Amino acid sequence: MNTSRLLIRNSAFSLLAALMGRASASLTFIIVARILGPTEAGVYGLGVAFSTIGAGIAYWGLDQVMARDIAQRRDLAGLYSINFIVGRAVLATIISLVISASTLWPFKYDSHTRVTIIVMAMSILPNAVDDVWASLFVAFERIHVSAFTAVTTGVVHLVLAYFVVRSGGTAESVALVVVATSLARLTLNTLLGIRYLRGKAIPLRVSFMIAQLREALPFLFINVCITLGAQADTILLSLFLSEYEVGLYRGALTIITAVLLLPEAFRVAVLPTMARLYSESYHAFVRMYHRFSFYLVLIALPISGVIFVLADSILILLYGQAFAVGAVVLRILCLSFLFNFLVVPSARALIILKRQDIAAKAQGIATLVGVGATLVLTPLFSMEGAAIARVASVLVLFFGCYRYVSKHVSWFNIGRNVWRPLLLILVVTGILRVLMADFPVLVSMLVAGSLYTLGLLGMRVITRQDIRDLLHLK
Repeated sequence: MNTSRLLIRNSAFSLLAALMGRASASLTFIIVARILGPTEAGVYGLGVAFSTIGAGIAYWGLDQVMARDIAQRRDLAGLYSINFIVGRAVLATIISLVISASTLWPFKYDSHTRVTIIVMAMSILPNAVDDVWASLFVAFERIHVSAFTAVTTGVVHLVLAYFVVRSGGTAESVALVVVATSLARLTLNTLLGIRYLRGKAIPLRVSFMIAQLREALPFLFINVCITLGAQADTILLSLFLSEYEVGLYRGALTIITAVLLLPEAFRVAVLPTMARLYSESYHAFVRMYHRFSFYLVLIALPISGVIFVLADSILILLYGQAFAVGAVVLRILCLSFLFNFLVVPSARALIILKRQDIAAKAQGIATLVGVGATLVLTPLFSMEGAAIARVASVLVLFFGCYRYVSKHVSWFNIGRNVWRPLLLILVVTGILRVLMADFPVLVSMLVAGSLYTLGLLGMRVITRQDIRDLLHLK
């Protein structure tokens, strides 16, 4: 298989594994929320938030180091794998204990919430060790193995979660399902991955492990910032509000997280193309950056607009009437989705320019802004304050990356490119609000998409040349 096809295949399998993990998490929350209600959803959401942050620290960015080094020296697979497994296991155990202690202080949760968080924290260890095997598959360009196990265990996880909840289970029960499927995935990947170690006796080297931990510190910083940016608001919210409000907030956030799968797909797909164009022609690279930014504007605006207008109906459709009070939160979070989408071209350009440090600084500042704003705004504005804080954090990240690329590469004029699609989406959402208020949600979405597409063509926002460029992009 040639390099291009291998890259496309590996990107597709990598995306499939990531999407399955995200989809499984979102659908599990929807099952819990719809059947058990906002309070249990809040309890489960807190367990997910704590375990996700813990896993981000336990991973320590070693997966990046491992995939890079073993790809160059496959004979070192055993040395890296065994030492990283032991190192990850130690880190995960310590972090799980810290999380368990934090449920007594400073958070002081009730026994039900505390047990759920502690059980979810037990999944950190198998997930951290399993990620070593996933990194090994990446290094050997066998990403389809990880995709297979992710899809298999993801489906099993969803089926078990559904039947457990339907049988009268609580958030604690679902947390046990998470731990069980994590152990199953670890066992499966271990059986599939151990043959790559070639059966040699592999020593544990403390000095080697410490050196790798130091080398991975920049990756740890980026991972922790990203994880905190995604999960910290849920935990900080619980300092001021009950699990009921946390559940309502998490319900709105889960919808935004689900649609963020779209920029995730674009993020994976565009990097190879932009990198190739950069190596061939700087002018072509800049043109690609502009066109890609423009296309993302066209995609992000209608999604944000439709969710904003139909927020109440979407929440009721997914979770039930009890979650309708979270509509204002969902409308605010639409802005975070919009700028999460629009940051993709600038962030990818920074990687190609080898200026990841700029992205890391922007991510770090954005995380600090998000945490600080959540602590200030939540006591003042409740759930809505936490949503505003998340939007502020994403705006800092967007403008941090966008400003550098505009100054050192090329300026993408947002105002000039956004006014026509923005005007169009205002008209379309106005039609939804006034003329289609009583229509089913899915019908309204379909009509909105059709009107928007026809409008783009009718106003010549998209031209025949744009379509040809997309069809002939190589």
